[in-house]
Amino acid sequence: LEEDTDKALKLADRLEQANVERQSKDRAAAADAVTRVERMITASETHGLVVYGEDWHPGIIGIVASRVVERFYRPCAVLCSVQGEIKGSVRSIEGINIYDALEHCKEHLIQFGGHMYAAGLTMREEHIAAFRAAFNEAVGRQITAEVLTPVLTYDAEVTASELTDRFWAVLKQFGPHGPENAEPIFRLREVTLNSMPKPMGKTGDHLRLELTTGLDAHMKAVGFRLGKALPMVQEAFTQQWPLDLLVSLSENTWRGRTTLEMRIHDIQRSDADAKGAR
Repeated sequence: LEEDTDKALKLADRLEQANVERQSKDRAAAADAVTRVERMITASETHGLVVYGEDWHPGIIGIVASRVVERFYRPCAVLCSVQGEIKGSVRSIEGINIYDALEHCKEHLIQFGGHMYAAGLTMREEHIAAFRAAFNEAVGRQITAEVLTPVLTYDAEVTASELTDRFWAVLKQFGPHGPENAEPIFRLREVTLNSMPKPMGKTGDHLRLELTTGLDAHMKAVGFRLGKALPMVQEAFTQQWPLDLLVSLSENTWRGRTTLEMRIHDIQRSDADAKGAR
């Protein structure tokens, strides 16, 4: 809205700095929360996760809760301290009604609100331990083996040859993406690899692929936390097996050159449903 260019640039710079700071706090809190959850799960059987970081910023606990759920596939409440009260953000998984779980815990809460998959709450610090036990019990009542099997959904099925710059130009108009407007995920069937897949990251936790998308065309794809699939996809390249993928699209800019890139959310052999191979 600022019409003065110099002022607009200064405001944009402040906004960028604030976003970088938010991202840094988000990553640090998420890493801290994951470490705490790992200790928690090792120590006991845990259905519902409750982690408390006194100094975590209230503006990022929703993001942290989502990341913990994505990592451990358990409902999670992330708590922080705000002016003498404990604020919490809760995220759930498919098949677990988190609002019903909080209803079971309401004697330990000052207030709460939300819906089946996400909620917010307020409590006193002395009630954290009791809430943790009650939340774990309430979630445990709803958990079954089927519920704990992660389910990924996709928005549409496309062919690799359709993933063009023109497709991306249209897709960008659906943004920006966030909690109320998730980025589209697409299913690709029977794609082939253009080169030998490689691990990515210092510990090889991630995966880098190059996919054939048409005549003499290829596209890079990255699978975060999919390093465990490396032996399968390397064999797929060697044996020329086709693969099915769930992907989203993004732009990658490197040394002034911008290219279209896929983020892989899941991957399997195209005949996996018939043979049980992953």
